[in-house]
Amino acid sequence: MSAAEFALLRRSELTPEAATIYDRVAAIRRAGDDSALAVAPVSSDTPLQAKMANFAIRILRGFPGLFANTLGAVIGVGFLKSLSSTLVKLFTHSRVSIVLTEWIGSIVFAALLGISVQRRWKTRSARWVWVPALLWFLFGLAENFSRGNPLLTFSGIACIHERGVSCITYTIYTIALVRSSVYSLAAFLSARSSRQYDSFHPVLSRILSGLFLIGLPKVDKNQAEK
Repeated sequence: MSAAEFALLRRSELTPEAATIYDRVAAIRRAGDDSALAVAPVSSDTPLQAKMANFAIRILRGFPGLFANTLGAVIGVGFLKSLSSTLVKLFTHSRVSIVLTEWIGSIVFAALLGISVQRRWKTRSARWVWVPALLWFLFGLAENFSRGNPLLTFSGIACIHERGVSCITYTIYTIALVRSSVYSLAAFLSARSSRQYDSFHPVLSRILSGLFLIGLPKVDKNQAEK
């Protein structure tokens, strides 16, 4: 690369690796030693072993966060919903209302908790909670596919007509998937929103996220959101 071409480069538009090379070349040019540019050519190809090692480290670092977010999405949302269930029972005890309350409460509280966790901790693992939940749901679907109508069982309609195994299946598979999916979607939309820091009350965010995810590692401030 000629000196004219090098002068046209903008460091702010380069990747971190290219910016490091840019700084080295600029320092050598300022020193007036152009011959040093050919001494140690810099390879842009990262060894495959180093890439695999970095990938494994990222997975190991992300697993505790994914596990904590999964517990928050399933158990934490259930805890928050149970607080409102006492109010619903004051007005009705029908099975239809119980199933509808389970759907509505799971969606509402999962969305609130997902937004609050993303706003407070800025963790990427919150957006992937739906993956293990989907695998768990598919396992339950395959296991119970031959036991009656899957649509009635997993939607909760069978639980309305008769309590029993259908209610357990609906709760541990369908509700877990609903909570995890809404939790992940809310966290994703909160991260993508340009107003994520002003769209949710900071005190409520700290309370909701702090109930279950105290100590969850934050994403580095210098690390760009993807």
